[in-house]
Amino acid sequence: MTAGWADLTRLAEERWRALVTVTVLAVVIYLVLLAQLSGGRVVTRQLGLSAPSEPFTELYFADPASLPAIAPLITNVTSLAFVIHNAGHKAMTYTWSVGVPHTRWLRDGRTAVNAGQRVTITQPVVVNCPVPHRGTVVRARVQVTLSAPTESIGYWVTCDD
Repeated sequence: MTAGWADLTRLAEERWRALVTVTVLAVVIYLVLLAQLSGGRVVTRQLGLSAPSEPFTELYFADPASLPAIAPLITNVTSLAFVIHNAGHKAMTYTWSVGVPHTRWLRDGRTAVNAGQRVTITQPVVVNCPVPHRGTVVRARVQVTLSAPTESIGYWVTCDD
């Protein structure tokens, strides 16, 4: 009868260890998942377990597929929409300009963007294409530039008659 009792005790201990192991793993998984949520990130930052996220700015075209690929040799007026996304922790005012580098800037302005927000700016842009020499292809780069932080995006248009 002692052998049977020893077997039952050993079986109970194994089940207890398995239960404790599963419980500890569940708590660890729960804490890891909780740390991924915004509230959890605040707690992990306060405990010194993670660094605060670095603020950054995104600059991109609102609809890249709609950017013109060809501009006529005469003055071409097109609408250009770009987005400024402030992924920082405070409101920012961005100074931007749109133009053809090394020739002239066509538009410029200042836009305030709250923390975590996006603003779409739509501007009419005039692309003046130079007359190409016979047999050559002339392209012009239209560029959007932020002055601080310094970022730029651009696209090429082929000048055609």
